[in-house]
Amino acid sequence: MCVHMTATEYRHALDALPFGKRLPGAVYLIDPGDDPRIPSLLRITVAELRKRMEIGPEFNLLKFHTASPKVSFLAYPDFEKDPHPTLTEAVIVDLVTGKTRRDDYHARVNPPILHRKETFLPPEHPKSRGKSQGKSQGKSQVKSQVKSQVKSQVKSQVKLADLLKPLERARLVVQKFSLCWG
Repeated sequence: MCVHMTATEYRHALDALPFGKRLPGAVYLIDPGDDPRIPSLLRITVAELRKRMEIGPEFNLLKFHTASPKVSFLAYPDFEKDPHPTLTEAVIVDLVTGKTRRDDYHARVNPPILHRKETFLPPEHPKSRGKSQGKSQGKSQVKSQVKSQVKSQVKSQVKLADLLKPLERARLVVQKFSLCWG
């Protein structure tokens, strides 16, 4: 089985992600598993990479790179419990070349920590930034929260368009790439 995609298709799939934290170099999200809201191109790719490379469920956060077609599987074992969990391991897969890199952060004195982890979650998750805080909020609090979310979403959309410009340049170099497994 093969998944064929162009850089443009990869970009459109990233654009269609319904949740996640969008930064200049990547889109991060909690691994959604079989969530049908995630573009099938990304779901299939992640599932097959996990199977072929024996990447376990402890790698619970995904990083989709925007400058080039790469996926990082990040292990944050205390994601649910710790407000600022530490990164213990990472596997980075270049979707064009197939090259991989494994990084181990266990022995680091100062390993990377995760900030604002609620931004990586789907809106219905109990710890998501999109979850309502209960009925005790007044109307003005709710209106303020909605305005803030709308502004945030608009900024995310604008920023993502700007962030994907480097990917357009990559498209000139790599027209199409394939992930195949037997």
